[in-house]
Order: sequence, then structure tokens, then C-alpha cells
Amino acid sequence: MALKLHTWTRVTRIELQNLAVNIGKAAIADINNWPDSGEGRAVKAATERMMRLLDSTLDRSGLDYAFGNLHEVVHELKGIEANSYFRNRISRQRHVEKGGGVRPFDEIVADQIARFNRFVQDNRPTLDNDLGKSEPISDDRSPPTVRRARAGAVEELSRITPGQQAGPLQFEIRDGVLRIKEQTAFAVPEDRDNVAHARRALEDSADALLVALSESNCDPRLIEAVEEIQKIIVSGADVIRLGLVNFTCDHLFIRFAEEIPDVAAARFQGFSMGIGLYVAQFPEWLRFTENAAKADVEADDVNRTLAVGHALIPELRSATGLIDPQVPKSIELILEALRNPNQSSRRALYGAIRTLENLFAKIFAGFGGIIGSVSDGVNAGTKRATSIIVTTGLLVGAAHLAASLSPTAERVVKANWLKHAAELVKNGLKEAE
Repeated sequence: MALKLHTWTRVTRIELQNLAVNIGKAAIADINNWPDSGEGRAVKAATERMMRLLDSTLDRSGLDYAFGNLHEVVHELKGIEANSYFRNRISRQRHVEKGGGVRPFDEIVADQIARFNRFVQDNRPTLDNDLGKSEPISDDRSPPTVRRARAGAVEELSRITPGQQAGPLQFEIRDGVLRIKEQTAFAVPEDRDNVAHARRALEDSADALLVALSESNCDPRLIEAVEEIQKIIVSGADVIRLGLVNFTCDHLFIRFAEEIPDVAAARFQGFSMGIGLYVAQFPEWLRFTENAAKADVEADDVNRTLAVGHALIPELRSATGLIDPQVPKSIELILEALRNPNQSSRRALYGAIRTLENLFAKIFAGFGGIIGSVSDGVNAGTKRATSIIVTTGLLVGAAHLAASLSPTAERVVKANWLKHAAELVKNGLKEAE
């Protein structure tokens, strides 16, 4: 069986090298269209990291080293797959594979990730035997069987956790802190001049609306929502988020209509209509609305999603040093759109669930490694122990809430991984006690 694993890792390495080289070439060929937010550079940098990892396995025969590197390469590939620049500019370019077949990049990337996951799943006992013959050096004094169980939970969690999906909010971990990740938006080429003109007009409208609202006695939550929209417009990114926050503004406008002077109300209605026309020019928004329209929604889904979201926000705010304060604030605005019972409610629900799925995915992928380190850190100093306590608390809260959301998320956005991930986190942390 070791021969089979050696052969598989060698063949997979060659396929991934070919894929990394050609995605990198496609990104360089399109360098004039790289967005200022860095998504294009991120794709090229990811392909370079893939090549370094793959090159480092060339003269190393150990299965544990080769397989570990392939796991990291596939993780980079998941990041490329979720990258908005890749999705909009490169994903549908056709690529000639080693065997001579021609397919779009996005199909090949998805296939490589799926094949890797299937191989790991189908060969789990063999991999555990061949790759787990020696214990890593650790301060953890737990029995070897417990350490192996934790390591297995971390690996399985990494395997099943998806990349960031298209939705109102995506997240990233930068400098050890979970933050909102800007999603670059691309209009179709023939609409770009119109989009640029519309964005400038909306910026002016937002300024005038904020002045009118500030001179009224309206609820400050409406002003905060319009300020959020203004920031998104100026960034030129996050189109799906813009559309959803606009729903929130519509709801707040109806809720506080009696507090708003006629002049400000007229400005607001024109502004909201302008946002709707603006986002409709982007393929990302159109795909999002199409997916939301096809979602399988039940009567209690809104209440369940609101309950999970509102329970999660205090968990995020209490995770001092791990979560950017903008994260819970922006999630609150997305959740507020769920309170508007009109034709946009299906989109609001779909967007809120996708946002929570992305957040759970980033929490589990970014902080899940702590499962294997809880015992290690207990005697490693106050700072590290405190960090582990905060991270563990966040993971426990996220795991319970992910499990609660799972039935709705599985049906509405086809997120069938949440329950399993929540069980892995809860069982892994229980083993670490």
C-alpha cells in the first residue's frame, strides 16, 4: 500500500505543478486588470507558494513530508478557488491538461480538491498507519492515542471546511486577527463606464443624504447603516454586501419613517433605488439573486438564523484580540435585513446564512489547530494560556451555534459540513480537557 501512496503523491504533485504554473501565467497575462485591493497579486502569490511547496518534495521520499506538503498545496488551491479575481477573470479560461484534455480552470481546481479529499477519505486507515508511525515532538503529556485523536480531528476539520463562498461577507485572518475580506467586484466590460459614473453619483447622493439625516431626529441606526453603505460604495467592492445592507436601510427607513423629514425621505428613496440599479449591473449580484431564488426555504428559517446570529455576536465581541470589532458590527447590519418581510426576504435569508457559514468556516480553519495545542499551552506562560482560553471559548461557542444552524444551512445554501465540523471541534476540545 505504501507503493500506492508513493505513486499517488508523485502523480498528484505533477498535476498540481502544472495547474499552479498555468494559473500563475494566466494571472500575469491579465496583470493590467488586477484590482487595487490585491486579489490579483494574491492569486499569483498563492501559485508561487504552491510551487515552492511542491518543489520541496522533489528530493524527499518520506510519505509524511510529501503528503503534508500536498495538504498545504490543496489549502492554497482552496484559497485561489474562493478568490473573487480568480472567479471573475481566470476561472472560465480554458486550460490544456497534461493528458491533453481542455477544461476551464474552475472545473480543474474543483476536481483536484475533490480528488484529494476523496483519496484521503478512502485511504484513511492506510494513511494513519503509514504517516503516523512517529509522534511529533510536543510538550503535551497526554497519551499517544489521545494526541493522535486530536491530530486526526484537526486534519479532518481542515479537510471538510470549505473556502470562503460568494456572499455578503467573506473573512480572512490577517496578523492573527479575523477580519472582513474585501471582495473585488467586476462589471461586464461594456457596462464599466456606466458603473463608474453611477458609483460617483451614489457617493454624492450618500453625502447629501447623511447631511439631511444628521439634521433630523431619526434613529442613529439608520445613519450608521447609510454610513456603512457609503464606505462600501467608495471601496468599489463588496457588491453583494452592498445589496444586502441596502435591504437593511429599507427596513430601518420603514421602521423610523415618522422621524424622517420629507426632504430626507425623498432623498433616501432615490438613493435606495439607485443602489438597486447599481448592484444589478454586476454578475456577482445576479448569480447571488438567482441562487437565493432557488433556495429551499421554510417558515422557521428566519427565526433560527436570527437566533444563531444574535447569539454569535456576543461571542465575537468577547474574543478580545482575535476578532476585528468591524466583524460583529457588519454581521448585525446583515441580520437586520431579515426583519424586512417583503420580496427581498429570501435574498436576505440566503445572504445571512452564507455570511454565517463563511464566518464558521474561517473560525474553524483559522483557529481549529488549537485543538491539538490546548494541553501544550497550559504551562507555557500566562500570555499563551490566556490566548488559548479565549480561542477555545470562541471555538466552543461557534461549534454549538454551527450545529444549531446546520439543518437550515444544509437546506438553504447546501452547507452540509457544519454539523460534522461542530462535532469535531466539540469532541476534540473535550479530549483536550
